[in-house]
Amino acid sequence: MKRSGSRRPSLFLIELIIVLFFFMLVCAVCLRLFALADLTSRESKDLSISQNLAQSFAEALKGSDGSPQEMIRLLPELSYIGQQYRSWYDSSWQPCSSEDAVYSLDAPVEISGSLKTAALTIRDLRREKDLFQLELTFYHQTGKEDKPL
Repeated sequence: MKRSGSRRPSLFLIELIIVLFFFMLVCAVCLRLFALADLTSRESKDLSISQNLAQSFAEALKGSDGSPQEMIRLLPELSYIGQQYRSWYDSSWQPCSSEDAVYSLDAPVEISGSLKTAALTIRDLRREKDLFQLELTFYHQTGKEDKPL
């Protein structure tokens, strides 16, 4: 009889170890899910900001003649280097120099006749990954006014 009584405390310790192992396992899964949720949230934020920058660039290109002077007047953070527009952003998406950049916007623009085209790319320089790409094509008048019917 004394033997069965001495097994009870050891059985209790085994149960306690199993419960602690279960809680450690659940904690590990929860931490992993929180880390994944944080990563997903950051990627979503980057994509949203990239889309807003692309939309701003597209609206500026559409509403202007596409010349470097006019585009830089509308979007002061742009630079015109080698037939393309460039802009750099830091980790909080504020315009910065190319040395401090975490993100970049590149958009080679071609204007021929009444057609303006651009291939916009927003890139994460840390991960060397494209965040957003957009092909733009706009028709514009070349100085002729529409006459009413």
